[in-house]
Amino acid sequence: MIKVSLELVGWTAPAPEIPECNGRKSVVIEVCDGATVHDMFITMAVKYPALVRDIYDLESCKINSRINIFVNGEFVIPAGIPRYKLHDGDSLLLLPVLEGG
Repeated sequence: MIKVSLELVGWTAPAPEIPECNGRKSVVIEVCDGATVHDMFITMAVKYPALVRDIYDLESCKINSRINIFVNGEFVIPAGIPRYKLHDGDSLLLLPVLEGG
């Protein structure tokens, strides 16, 4: 098993749209060796279903187009996220796309 951290930036505490997180801005997820980001979201869906629904579509394997994901500080293009292989200690940062004018 490996542990990866997931940090949410742009979700304010308490986050009523994500009640399962109880306002927490980061969570540590434990997944099997060789797991991908898709596998991590499947694991997370048990404890944080609303959070996963906001970020990732488990059926289509697509990231919400309004979310940017960084792994260990590097932006990962959305199409590559589901297959991205995780390693122990990886840090994922989820940042909503900023809009406005």
